[in-house]
Amino acid sequence: MADANKRIWTKGQSAAINLRGRTLLVSAAAGSGKTATLTERIIRSLTDKEKPSDISKMLIVTFTKAAANELKERIFDALSRALADSPTNRHLNEQLVKLGSANICTIDSFYLNLLRSNFSILGISASARIADASETDILKQRVMDEVIEYFYDNDESFPALSDCFVGTRSINGLSEPLIKLYDDIMGYPEGVEFLKINAELLSDFGNSKTEFFETPYGRTLLSGLRMRLEYYHKLLSSAYAYSVETSEAFAKRALTYELDLEFVDALLSAVNAENPTYNSIRSLFITRSPAKLGSASAEDETAESLFYKTSRGSINSALSEIYDNIFSRTEEALCHELIATSVYVSKLYEVLSEFFRRFCEEKERRNIMDFPDIRRHTYRLLIDEKGEPTPIALKYREQFTDIYIDEYQDVDRVQDKIFSAIANDNRFMVGDIKQSIYGFRGAEPEVFADYKRRFFEIDPEHTELIPDGERETTVFMSENFRCDKNIIDFTNLVCSRLFASCASSIGYSSADDLRFSKPLPNDDYTSPKVDVSVIITKAKESDGEEKSKRKKADTDEPSNAEIEAEYIAEKIEYLINNEKKADGSPILPGDIAIIYRANSSVAILSDALRKRGFLCSEGGGDGYFESPDVLLVLSLLNVIDNPHRDIHMAGTLCSPIFGFTLDDLVKIRLNGTPAGSLYDSLLEYSQRDDSLAELCRDFEAKLSELRASSRALPVDRFLRILFESEIFASTGLFSDRNDYGEGGNLLRLYEYARTFESGSFKGLYNFIEFINSLIEEKKVLEVTAKDKSPDRINLTTMHHSKGLEFPVCFICGMGSRRNTRSLSKSLLYENSTGIAMKLSDSTGFARINSPAREAIKERILVQGAEEEMRILYVALTRARERLYLTATSNKSEEELLTKAYMQAKHSCPFLINSCTSFLDWILMPFADDSVNTECCELRFIYPEKAEVLDEQENGNTVTEAATIEADPALYEKLCRDFAFEYPHRELLRIPAKLSVSKLSPDILDSDDGSCELFGKPLETRIPDFFISGKPSLASASERGTATHLFMQFCDIENARRSGASEELSRLVLHGFIPQNIADIIYVDELEKFVHGELADKIASSARVIREQRFNLLIPAEAFSQNDERIKRLSGESLAVQGVIDLILIDKDGNIELYDYKTDRLTKNELISPSLAAKKMNDTHGLQLSYYAYAVSELFGKKCSRVAVYSTHSAELYDIEPVPLRLTDN
Repeated sequence: MADANKRIWTKGQSAAINLRGRTLLVSAAAGSGKTATLTERIIRSLTDKEKPSDISKMLIVTFTKAAANELKERIFDALSRALADSPTNRHLNEQLVKLGSANICTIDSFYLNLLRSNFSILGISASARIADASETDILKQRVMDEVIEYFYDNDESFPALSDCFVGTRSINGLSEPLIKLYDDIMGYPEGVEFLKINAELLSDFGNSKTEFFETPYGRTLLSGLRMRLEYYHKLLSSAYAYSVETSEAFAKRALTYELDLEFVDALLSAVNAENPTYNSIRSLFITRSPAKLGSASAEDETAESLFYKTSRGSINSALSEIYDNIFSRTEEALCHELIATSVYVSKLYEVLSEFFRRFCEEKERRNIMDFPDIRRHTYRLLIDEKGEPTPIALKYREQFTDIYIDEYQDVDRVQDKIFSAIANDNRFMVGDIKQSIYGFRGAEPEVFADYKRRFFEIDPEHTELIPDGERETTVFMSENFRCDKNIIDFTNLVCSRLFASCASSIGYSSADDLRFSKPLPNDDYTSPKVDVSVIITKAKESDGEEKSKRKKADTDEPSNAEIEAEYIAEKIEYLINNEKKADGSPILPGDIAIIYRANSSVAILSDALRKRGFLCSEGGGDGYFESPDVLLVLSLLNVIDNPHRDIHMAGTLCSPIFGFTLDDLVKIRLNGTPAGSLYDSLLEYSQRDDSLAELCRDFEAKLSELRASSRALPVDRFLRILFESEIFASTGLFSDRNDYGEGGNLLRLYEYARTFESGSFKGLYNFIEFINSLIEEKKVLEVTAKDKSPDRINLTTMHHSKGLEFPVCFICGMGSRRNTRSLSKSLLYENSTGIAMKLSDSTGFARINSPAREAIKERILVQGAEEEMRILYVALTRARERLYLTATSNKSEEELLTKAYMQAKHSCPFLINSCTSFLDWILMPFADDSVNTECCELRFIYPEKAEVLDEQENGNTVTEAATIEADPALYEKLCRDFAFEYPHRELLRIPAKLSVSKLSPDILDSDDGSCELFGKPLETRIPDFFISGKPSLASASERGTATHLFMQFCDIENARRSGASEELSRLVLHGFIPQNIADIIYVDELEKFVHGELADKIASSARVIREQRFNLLIPAEAFSQNDERIKRLSGESLAVQGVIDLILIDKDGNIELYDYKTDRLTKNELISPSLAAKKMNDTHGLQLSYYAYAVSELFGKKCSRVAVYSTHSAELYDIEPVPLRLTDN
């Protein structure tokens, strides 16, 4: 029976699983079983009877934590099955034990582990905290503002650089591109030195008068010009032949086309010369004199002749632009431009070097590191200045017997060099270059392509033919087990043409084609054809990106995006009501995904679906900050922080929360001081005696209370109190939409606040700045994904769709133009070509392009087109059974097909890269008679015709209401359903999550059904000392919380050197502790702490971890002492969360756990340490026992000491952890 269920591996998979003793690159196509193959290779290596591997000597790297966890689970399951078959196998048992601490992690985690083991070699702090991106973003902005201000004040040449960037001397306008440049180049191996290297190269090229086409810029331009001219030659040759062969009416045109062709051929000869020169090509452009194209009568014109005529006009315009941007200057002037560019780049190097220095100092002062730091330190640890592996790298070569790296198509040069440094012909690299879609994150698919070109390609059918000594090999896994045959055929039809044009960067071959390998559900199954629908509209909008923002007052006509969304929604409604999946089950909303490229599509699609009663699940998170509920909360937070912000105040007052009308606002403003703010006017109006004044007084009272709370509480806790307050509850705004429930918008905002509070910046003002930076940079932080709901249609971006699959997929917006707006920015850079910017012209009032910048632009355009091809490939391979592509166009069917025919006829790399939309690429196969398009169906939709049809259908469906008799069977079923009682009521007492401080062994044994498990309402009372400003009114618990804050953030060395009082002042100055909180701390207790035993331990520890958060799943039966209840709770878990005050790890790896307690001790307890220790054990022993268990789970070893530090006695008291029943027996 086992053999019958045994998986049969393909030849490609078998080769990837079994070939060892070499570097192996696996090109694993979409849906080819990549993860299963990787897991099987690892398992077979671990269970090899002759030479079994050791999991602790493997390095297995993935790109996401989810992928690492999934891989770990698969290995655990496979090892468990193997051990069940061979229970006495000691090696398998050891592998299971070692799995928990195995090196199965993300790239960043791998880097971090290396640094933690070698921090002393690098001279970095062992206690440094990894800062969240939100924290470093704020820090970067502040440091950059300081640097820009410094250069404006101290460097006379700096304003000229500023003008090249933004045209105005504005700190705000300059900091954004400078930070973007810094972030990008820190991903290059050279870092900031990239600027210095390029400045020197530009200067050398200009001063030595190097032939321009021998520079990286010239070579890039020459390559682009060659591809362009080859296309022009092909097109003009066809135009000439058509004009000669078709009609006498085109004789004059034929002559003109012939002259154009002669000029293009002359240019091609100059470009293809053995040593092409700038002057030889420039001289041809100078003598160019394009002839006028002969006319023809309207009767003689055809679609093809018009296409050639239009194309010829485009060619002339493009050649004129090439002359203006590249060849219009003399060679001497070109050299001057290179020197001028080098001066600006050199100044950029000065600015970013200063920024780098200050930013590092600020991070060091805060004892934090960011991920670029971790990457930079890792590179420095493993690779020396000559680019060779360091002794540390060679040590890791000996340690790791096998190195597995997933998603290798997304690595960059730095990551590749790091993995190469620690590898010794033992790398297993798996990926699919066709799915490399993260160029904006720094992915360099060229790394994968280079290996693919260089490595020996294995024939999976004949692995015995691998030459002896061949240590670098590659194998293809092209079988697709996900998609139906028609989807596979259509994807190959479209993408093989596209990828073939990227020979150098992708290296596409027939082996890259997908092969249909999915088992058929039954012998009669017919794969649905891929449906391509082009909606012909009258709309003038062409790119589909501004529809959601256009003013309805302008026109009643629906936009292209709205028409397309309605068509998709109608199609989905039909599918759900009438069609079935391959297994015969009905199509549910959750089976359908709508994949889009432009973020503006989300709201329009959601509206169209909602009209038909469908709910949506927006996986990409786009448009989050534009959600009405989020906008409302952000306006309210801005008002709480500063009520003099008029726009936010107006929005808040007119919201459903406070209920003011626009007329009320006008009345308030007209009666206020003209120079004052809206808030000033509201305060003035509140002194009157009418109903509006009473409304103003109510608002001011609530606002004052909220402002006081916001100053007293951390932002995350304040937000939670706000969301649960009567202000929100009374409106009923959020209850129906579950916005504060799982995955809701307000919950996400709360999670943002928690992320923000975990950093060093505090307070509502800084939180608002943090949110504003996210909005400006169009960032949405990652949140835990919800499980897919069968009741919701999935909306997701093409990028977010990677790794997902659905029975039915709609890919919309195929007709939208590709976004190339970023190329209009003055500064352009690319790591293989260089950096350049627009330069001032001779008048100083305008900025002009330079050939160097034009070269970088050319390179970025090609890279962008290739990335779009890969994005399209990813989207096409998400559907399992049905695939629908939709587009809108304001061109006629004839125009679109003629264009597609001509593009297919003259297909070449330049033309394919120049296509402006996905639709251009999709239509080419339909216009090519040499290819088979039976796998798909192209249809053109005319909305005005569809509307007439809808009206006719609607007219026939109106019927009078009829009396319907009750269905006895249905009545009986409903009675049974309503009489149903949940059989596992016991489980209702288990909360989803619980704090450690509430745990006890019998917490689930309360009989009243509540046992305070679900938490008390959060304390919303503002502390008395805060309101009064009198520290003497602070309670003991409030003082304890304040003392905890000091211990969390204090710098022990500084406190010992300068005194605890000075350290407290420093923490107040830098925003770690509010002044009113600092006022209630007993400074004498702090002095005892910083000079005591625990501070000594902190100062001498190899690693110090403060405020360690944790989440654990613990069997629910551990919290009941009732035998019957224990049985009923079997198999259920309770999520437990907590925060450990302090964890210390010494140089030998011993772990000690400490908790701060501010309990007041009696005189007897202060005199007798044993009495005090007993009190601490009785009061806190259970809590610390759970903490100790959490530490053992987090670090894989038990604590060598667990103790409480009493702030009252300044003494440590050891805790004896109590036995906990936390695992199944």
